[in-house]
Amino acid sequence: MKKSILFKVSENTPLILNNLAQWLKNYFPGYAQDILINSAGTTGILLRLISQPLIEKYFRGLTHSRLANSGNQAYLEAALKQAVQSLANIENEVQSSASPEEVVRQFQQIAIKKFENTNNENLLPILQTQYHPIVIHVKESYVHILKSLSVDEVIIHSFRQHFNRHIEEEVRKTFGRDYGAHQAMIKDNILEERITRLLYETTLLSQIGFEEDENLKYETTYGYWKPLAEYGKEDSLITRMSLGTDRNVRPVTRLIDDYFNIDPDNHLSKILFLIADFGKGKSVFLKNYAAELAKKYLIENEGLFPIYFNLRNYNKYDPKVPLGVIGDYLLTEYGIKIDAPAHKHRKYIFLIDSLDEIGELNKEMVSGMIRIVKKIQHLDKELARTNRLIIASRPIANGLKENISFYKPYHFSPLKSTEYFITLYGFKKDQFNDWMHTTLKGFLSNIKNSSIPLLAAIHDSIQNDIPYDLYTKLLSDSTLNEEELRRPIFAYMVYQLMIRNMDILQLGRIGIYLSFLNLLTKEAKHIRDPHYKVSLQKEFEFRNLLHATALLWEYKRNTGQQSALNKADICRILDGEKKYNKEETNQEVLERYRQQGITDIQFLSHSYFGEENNLLYFQHQSFAEMLLAEYYLKIFLKFALEEKTDLQQARIHMSLGTPTPQTIQFLIGLLKLLSETATKKVTSTIIEKRKLLFPILASMATDNNNILFSARTYEEWYVHGNFPAGTTEYPLELLEKWYIDPGKIEKILFFC
Repeated sequence: MKKSILFKVSENTPLILNNLAQWLKNYFPGYAQDILINSAGTTGILLRLISQPLIEKYFRGLTHSRLANSGNQAYLEAALKQAVQSLANIENEVQSSASPEEVVRQFQQIAIKKFENTNNENLLPILQTQYHPIVIHVKESYVHILKSLSVDEVIIHSFRQHFNRHIEEEVRKTFGRDYGAHQAMIKDNILEERITRLLYETTLLSQIGFEEDENLKYETTYGYWKPLAEYGKEDSLITRMSLGTDRNVRPVTRLIDDYFNIDPDNHLSKILFLIADFGKGKSVFLKNYAAELAKKYLIENEGLFPIYFNLRNYNKYDPKVPLGVIGDYLLTEYGIKIDAPAHKHRKYIFLIDSLDEIGELNKEMVSGMIRIVKKIQHLDKELARTNRLIIASRPIANGLKENISFYKPYHFSPLKSTEYFITLYGFKKDQFNDWMHTTLKGFLSNIKNSSIPLLAAIHDSIQNDIPYDLYTKLLSDSTLNEEELRRPIFAYMVYQLMIRNMDILQLGRIGIYLSFLNLLTKEAKHIRDPHYKVSLQKEFEFRNLLHATALLWEYKRNTGQQSALNKADICRILDGEKKYNKEETNQEVLERYRQQGITDIQFLSHSYFGEENNLLYFQHQSFAEMLLAEYYLKIFLKFALEEKTDLQQARIHMSLGTPTPQTIQFLIGLLKLLSETATKKVTSTIIEKRKLLFPILASMATDNNNILFSARTYEEWYVHGNFPAGTTEYPLELLEKWYIDPGKIEKILFFC
């Protein structure tokens, strides 16, 4: 019975939405023209596009019972009516410069098209009103339209809140006297509301991408068992030979099952560690795995129940409670007391992310955090013995290896003493090519008629549906090596650069890093205005702000604090020592900046940061590490080239703690690239390399947001450039008459 009803909901939803889309497409042209003549204001037009009379007109033409097909038609009618009411609730607050024609166009492009293209592939057959697939579809279509019209996020949040608060009552009114019969029909198919919310929000973790509207393809995550003796080292020759050409790696989900199937009736002392360095896809795997398990549980109401938790947020919860931060997280965010009889019977799998982002990574901190996380296994030692606990992390120098050994590591057989942990392989060759082909397929118009041979070849291959071996091309041209091609983070960077018609074969490894950072800074958005255009001068000011943010991130990381960054603390860094006032509260600091008319602190690059409760965090740790390497380079450039070198001041600026190995790798690459640009023979290749470093040098010569302003860089070089309003190109005169020459390189090396 249960699966039958859920199946009907899943199968019937696309048909219902497709029918509405077809009716609107036929009825819409003349109707929309009338609205354009008689309506004014963004929200007013939206209110008229699907108005109460229009909804009633559509549903009067439908003859079947409200109880048919599990009541799906009633849910659609209620959702449309509620959307109109919730739009009316924010009508006076909406400020948008969109023209009436643009509102109509966005409605056609988003709502009608979304209804028309609905399929049941990703629909969740949840019968609880707020999470019903039709209700979600209608609400999110309107949210998408409001975002496309640049409506403030606060106003959109009000729309969502109003909709969620009233949709249950609207559904009740729409069913009328049939509501009781409908509830009786579905009562065995509804999970408790708090559990449903947790599972639904877990399904949303499957979205891949750093930008809000990205939803990139997920490739199966592969890994292998790595000997604990090789922890923190490159794989041994024997291991590398056994991996061969991608063949001897296995899906990580199977490795997880292998581990927990040893002594399957008792997992109380077990922790499975998933260790891989930056960009290999740890977080994407954990989130996707959690999302898939959540979808399955919503349908079947049995199996593994996933709880995903990112330790970047651990300090928001009480570690001292009996079940640690995980228990307090569930109680605080969802009101779920996991050790209550109604909850503790489930088979939980706890997926714990980012152990390496807990702050200062000493042995005591690492071991203490693992103990805090493991408290969740005290749930019920009699009844809850088979819950699974998985912790993901980058390799940590102190403390983690010993903990892997302590918490029952994997052995291939009881007779062998070698201990193993899971490490991620990353993209296999065919996965890299498949992911790039699938992703770029959605951006064919971006690379159409490209003058870059590589992009032209890729365009033709996709159009003709013939696979293009980009992996081999990048490898043979020494653009990226095998290890880098296995990292999904590089695939993401390459895709972002290619859809903007950049010749990645000319960039090389450090060039891809820098081009990606330059791209994100150039395309930065103001958090409250997605149409905000960044001028060339502002681009350099924002680069300084990002360097200050990375500096604060590194300081917090090395002083045992969380990596989430308070905006007021970023302001304090920009203030510098002279303006620092320890009596000033966070709110007073932000208000002082607002009164000065300085709004840059509100700036967020959509791909760098996430924001939660006035705290910022880097979407990926490697972004912070790249920016920190640039900050260190600026220290060398400033203090090595000043008339009087102030070694003590340089040391103060660098005294942030121990940088990660990735930061040092980035810095070495930057220094090598800088050295290559210091030549009197100016070729097109040298010009391109100088373009990569231009924003770093220009940011030093920009006073705003800068704690490393270099008067010498400004006076000797930057001031001689021409920056006409609206330009996005770096001045050719500054690229040709470069600030760095062989003599300066010698000074920098001596200073280092």
